Amino acid sequence: MEELFLDLSKKGRNEMDESQIDFKDIKAAKTEWALLAPVIAEIFSEVKHTGGVIDSPLYPAENLYNDLDDELADRVFLKGDHQLPIAGSIKARGGIYAVFQHAIALAEGNGFSLKGNYNWLLSDKAQELFEDYYLEVGSTGNLALSIGISGSALGFKVRVHMSDDAKEWKKKLLRSKGVEVIEYEGDYEKAIAIGREESEKNPKSIFIDDENSRLLFLGYSTAAFYLEKQLEGLNLLGENIPPIFVYLPCGVGGAPGGIAYGMKYIFGDKVYPLVVEPETAIAVSKALIDDDRELIFSSNSNEFNFTKGDGRTVADGLAVRNPSPLVMESTGNLFAGGYILDDSEILNSMALLYDLENLKVEPSAASGLKGPKSVNKLLKANGYENIAAEAIHIVWLTGGSMLPENDWQNYYDQVKK
Repeated sequence: MEELFLDLSKKGRNEMDESQIDFKDIKAAKTEWALLAPVIAEIFSEVKHTGGVIDSPLYPAENLYNDLDDELADRVFLKGDHQLPIAGSIKARGGIYAVFQHAIALAEGNGFSLKGNYNWLLSDKAQELFEDYYLEVGSTGNLALSIGISGSALGFKVRVHMSDDAKEWKKKLLRSKGVEVIEYEGDYEKAIAIGREESEKNPKSIFIDDENSRLLFLGYSTAAFYLEKQLEGLNLLGENIPPIFVYLPCGVGGAPGGIAYGMKYIFGDKVYPLVVEPETAIAVSKALIDDDRELIFSSNSNEFNFTKGDGRTVADGLAVRNPSPLVMESTGNLFAGGYILDDSEILNSMALLYDLENLKVEPSAASGLKGPKSVNKLLKANGYENIAAEAIHIVWLTGGSMLPENDWQNYYDQVKK
């Protein structure tokens, strides 16, 4: 199954809900990243050469789209968050930011005055303070890696609540970092609910809530500032900014929501963020369709029929069935639509990305690859030829550099068979 729906109504800053996230918050988050960068560079050798900046390349996708839709070949780009340092996925943006912000708040709450000088986080006193506290999270895997790696590096005890279908290699890697992994029968929703409840019982436990964390959201939102510079460097942002379609693999919606909010702040009604979800784990798309919006469907009808799946999917990072309330309140009306596909299409995209661009990602990260072709076709079929002709497309590759070679090869072999 492949389904696409679009809302092309103009939505800029005026439509952004500031009840939970304010414009000044994302500007403050940008400043916080800059203040933290020297400390992050000191802790993690892999970002020494960037001065502690955590960002990823922006790749042209000419080879891929010469094969998929040659008229798009010079207008599609791949945002390589699968190569983000430290945690190897888009979750590095939110998870690492949240961990360091919690550490700062904890220090100041215990009488240490940091005043924007975060070198104190490298001190023995910081280690002594943090080792008495737990950081906890419910996760399907990548957020757990982000929080587990950065939290342990600061000295926290980290506890991760995971459903039993989470990938074994992620559990093994977490345990190698000293993280306690607790597994639950059932799906992600059960793991996060129990994890949240257990954390509330412990006064020295901090639960980083994937469904409702402002800090995660703000960490993701700052990706838009880096992307703006990259687009400027490619001379893609002239006096008249072109329409920008962004394809964001989506679980509860935290990372897509944060990035969409940041991009709307910068580009206003010129950007069209789309969530990408597997058909067995539809969360945000369902909420968008139920929102009584003016939608264009790939089926050229006004109906969109699907049943709520069991949540099992090869795209394990997307295996959730309920959206984040924070994201839907702050960003729900800013999403321009959704793209829904089945596991075979996700795996085919993963293999195609390697065959034509020599990039290895985990399946969920490749799920948006065929979005630009489908959107381009839908725009032209519904009288939006001018947008189709001018638009650039950004496919967000959200994770995979930590995926073991054998696991990647098994996915690839499934396609080739």
